[in-house]
Amino acid sequence: MKLNQSLNIKVRQLAMDGQAYVPIQGETVILNGVLPDEEVKVTLIKRIKEGWIGRVDALIKRSPKRVNSACPYSLKCGGCAYLHMDYAYELQLKKQQLIDLVNSQGLRLKVHDVCGMEAPCAYRNKIIMSFGRHGKQVQFGFYSDYSHEIVDIKNCLNHDEVSNRILQTIKELIIKYRVEIYDEDRRTGFLRHVLIRRGFMSNQTLVCFVGAQKVWPGSKNFVSELIQRCPEVTSVVQNTNSRKTSVVLGDEEKILYGKGFIIDKLLGVKYTISAKSFYQINHDQTEKLYAKAIELMALKGNEMVYDMYCGIGTIGISAASKAKKVIGVEVNRQAVEDAKKNAAVNQIKNVEFVCEDASAYMKKAAAQRRMVDAVFIDPPRSGSDEAFLTALANMKPKQIVYVSCNPQTQMRDIKVLMKYGYQAEECYPFDMFPRTAHVESVVLMSRKDK
Repeated sequence: MKLNQSLNIKVRQLAMDGQAYVPIQGETVILNGVLPDEEVKVTLIKRIKEGWIGRVDALIKRSPKRVNSACPYSLKCGGCAYLHMDYAYELQLKKQQLIDLVNSQGLRLKVHDVCGMEAPCAYRNKIIMSFGRHGKQVQFGFYSDYSHEIVDIKNCLNHDEVSNRILQTIKELIIKYRVEIYDEDRRTGFLRHVLIRRGFMSNQTLVCFVGAQKVWPGSKNFVSELIQRCPEVTSVVQNTNSRKTSVVLGDEEKILYGKGFIIDKLLGVKYTISAKSFYQINHDQTEKLYAKAIELMALKGNEMVYDMYCGIGTIGISAASKAKKVIGVEVNRQAVEDAKKNAAVNQIKNVEFVCEDASAYMKKAAAQRRMVDAVFIDPPRSGSDEAFLTALANMKPKQIVYVSCNPQTQMRDIKVLMKYGYQAEECYPFDMFPRTAHVESVVLMSRKDK
C-alpha cells in the first residue's frame, strides 16, 4: 500500500471511537464518516502508527441509516463523529457496541437501551475554542482530524445560540482591538484559547481568555465592549499558560469582570462553577444519569457513603439527603475547595470533602478498618487502578455504583471487583455527548454474601 493509492472498501463495523478499522493486505485502513455495510471509494492520505488514514471520496453503496449532515463543517471538523447517521440508529449502535464489549469480557450484564435526548443538539455548557490565523484572517474552531489545523467555525450545532453569538463577538473584537493570536511554532503572540462555561438553569456565562503572557494590553476596553454587547456574560477571567503544552489552562488566573465563577443548578442543588471546575457538559443528561445512580444505590438514610473521584461534589451532594454521611475524595485541590463551597451554599452539613489521591485514601481507610456502606466511583477515562479496587473490596461495602465515561476500563475494573465477591447484573448507558462516539454507563455492584 502507498500514499495516494485508491481503494474500494467494504465497511463491516465501527469501533467504539466511531472509526472503522479495515484490515487490508496485512495493514489497517482507518476511516471516519462511514457506516457499517457501506462500500466506499477511498484514497490513502497519511501513514500513522496504527495504519493508513483513508479519505472517503465517494459512496459506492450507501447505508439506509445515513442522513445528510446539518453541519457544514462535518467533513473537516474532528468534533463530532456521528452527524452523518440517524440519531435513533446512533443510540442502537452505541447499545450494540456495549453489548459486544460486555460479551467480549465474558460478563453477564443486561445492557439497557441508551438514554438519549429528545433534541440531541445545543447541549454543551462548556466550550473550548482554539484560535489561529490563516494569513491575516482570524480563525477559531476545533482541530481537524489528525492535524493541528483549525477548522474555522461560525455556528456549532452542539453550542447554544448564546455561546455561538459570544464567540462571534469575541472574534470581531479580536480584529477590532488587534489582539495578537498565539503562534505555537514561534511561541509568540498572546491569545491561545477561549473557554466558555454556561449555566443553562441560571443563564449565567463565564468567559475565560487563555493567554501566553500575564499582560494583556487593551483588555479593559475589550472586556467592557464584550459585556455590553453580550449581557449574558456575567464573569470574565484571564488565565495565563506560558507552557509548551496541549493542556489548555495554566495555573495563574485573575478576574477581569464579575466574581470569577457562575452558579448553576443540578437536581435542585446550586453549584459554583469556575474555569477549572469539573462539571458535566450536558446538564439534562447529567440529571438523568445522577438520578439513576442514586436510585440504584437505594439509600435508606443511615449509610456511610464514599464519593470517590468526586470533582466538585455533584454526586455526593445530590445523594446527601438520603444518607447519614457522605465523604467525597478528590485529588484536585481547586475542585475540593469548590465542593466545600457548594456544600456550604446549599447548607448541606453531612458531607465532608478530602483532598487526596483516591487510591491512597482508600488504602489508608482499608488499613484502618473504617466502616463504609456504599461507594460511588466516577474515575477518569483510565479507570481505577488495582490498588484502589483491592482496598475498596477489602472494605466490603454492600453496594458500589460505578459511573464511567469509558466503558472499556469500566468493564475491566468490574471484572477485578467480581473476583472479590461482587456481582453486577445491569448496565445503564447514557448518551452524554450526542453526535459523538462517546457513551457513559452506570453499573451497580452488590456484594454476594458468603
